[in-house]
Amino acid sequence: METPAVHLVLFDRLLLDAAAAGDAALERALGATVVEGWMPDRDALVIAADTVDDGGEWGLFAILADEGGAVVGNAGFLGPPTAGGEVEIGYAVAPSFAGRGVATAVVAVLAARAFASREVVAIVARTAKGNAASARVLAKSGFALVGESFDADEGVSVMHHRLACPRG
Repeated sequence: METPAVHLVLFDRLLLDAAAAGDAALERALGATVVEGWMPDRDALVIAADTVDDGGEWGLFAILADEGGAVVGNAGFLGPPTAGGEVEIGYAVAPSFAGRGVATAVVAVLAARAFASREVVAIVARTAKGNAASARVLAKSGFALVGESFDADEGVSVMHHRLACPRG
């Protein structure tokens, strides 16, 4: 299967406010159709608000599928790189676009963006232990499984994945 083309649009304050107001407001702000289920966890908007106020480059993005230009998910960084040079990514794709390679394409775009910064030496990601699809996306993207922990807040086991910078 060929990896689909995706375009990431960084959320600024205007787009965050539109997304918080609902899908119809986001559609008007972006001029694009918003697919149901594009953001299963609206808490990402709260996290994104902090990154927008801090300059935003390590924030949340809307995923637009080049096929039709619809918003089909969200992805981004969970803040700027740590002092040790690690940055964490997260992503979600609407169920109607699952299995089409969108998440794999998004991880590639996020990795390229992160490794373009000299600050970043590694990218980390976490998946719920039972989320085999997301674990496959990360494995296909070159991430190594590096550990497991229990997230008491979420009540789930979490798998930890890491991708080292190719420049060493």
